[in-house]
Amino acid sequence: MAVEELYGAVKRALSADSVKNPNAWVTASKLCARKRPELFPVRDKEVCDYLGLTPSRNYQVDWQVFQSLISDPDVIAAIDAARIATEVAAADRRLQVDQPRLRLLDAALWTYCMSLH
Repeated sequence: MAVEELYGAVKRALSADSVKNPNAWVTASKLCARKRPELFPVRDKEVCDYLGLTPSRNYQVDWQVFQSLISDPDVIAAIDAARIATEVAAADRRLQVDQPRLRLLDAALWTYCMSLH
């Protein structure tokens, strides 16, 4: 409930009449994901399009899909392997890899979707 309340409050604040783009679902998602990266997926338009979520336009459905993905053992293994491979490739260079798996999943999905363009 608290997650839903935070998202709703941020979206309402960004959707005020004085705001230039009153349907700020992506911005609200990004702000919430920045505050609680282990709880909120970003819900970027490109990723939602790729996952087939755009027609529903329902954050609750989106959250369920992301929860299912991040709970899948194969997805978890791939994310963990990618984190390790990135750290190994960095060698002695300074590199900070995000820790929450959901944040890494968001980044991987967005990067993949952008590579399709």
